[in-house]
Amino acid sequence: MLKTDENIWQTGYPECGLTNQSPIDITSNVLVSNASLRIDFLGYNQLISQFDVSNTGHAIQFSYVGEPSEAPQITGTALYGDTLTLSQLHFHWGQADNAGSEHRINGKPFELEIHLVHYNRDKYPTFNDALNAHNGVAVVAVFYMIDEKNVEELDNIVEM
Repeated sequence: MLKTDENIWQTGYPECGLTNQSPIDITSNVLVSNASLRIDFLGYNQLISQFDVSNTGHAIQFSYVGEPSEAPQITGTALYGDTLTLSQLHFHWGQADNAGSEHRINGKPFELEIHLVHYNRDKYPTFNDALNAHNGVAVVAVFYMIDEKNVEELDNIVEM
């Protein structure tokens, strides 16, 4: 039986009742700022076209198929100095224009959420190997608000 209310998922799947599970609500009153933690984006300012586009059944996914050494990367103190390579990105959206994101900020959902999924190819030969490691994968979530300025770009993605 499919349970669509994530608040009761832990009934059949105890691992979903842990404290660091998705989806999360990021609440500003409990956030602690730490200026020493940062993420640097490398190669994200260049046009990348080597992607396979697929419909996974729950998301539009763009899997990077170019030369791994040329893929965008992230690094920084928040990643213990490791450099992780973009493997894929996918979109979360909903049927309503005002609630599609997986996560929330102060209880507020966003229209769209993009996940940039990276893996530590310096330590693990494949993305699947990295998935099984505690330091193998990092996901950057980007909340997106739809307005007249970006609807055309989103339409282009949907047409793919």
